[in-house]
Amino acid sequence: MFCCKVDNDTELRLLEPRHAEALDTLIERIFDNLKKWSAWLKDDRSINNTHVFIKGNLKQFADNAGFAVAVLICRK
Repeated sequence: MFCCKVDNDTELRLLEPRHAEALDTLIERIFDNLKKWSAWLKDDRSINNTHVFIKGNLKQFADNAGFAVAVLICRK
């Protein structure tokens, strides 16, 4: 899987299905602010939509048609 280490605490990483719950929780927490800047974010969002989003990104990567990454901060 694609992972690019930026520094000791930061990585750019493809989202995987195992990240769906954490991503969904984050979106829920910042939904109102995020919606102002993200045309793709809909009011009817769900964990299923998050899974579909991640699977679509993985397919795009596998098809060599582009990719989207998450910035992960890993503090020890």
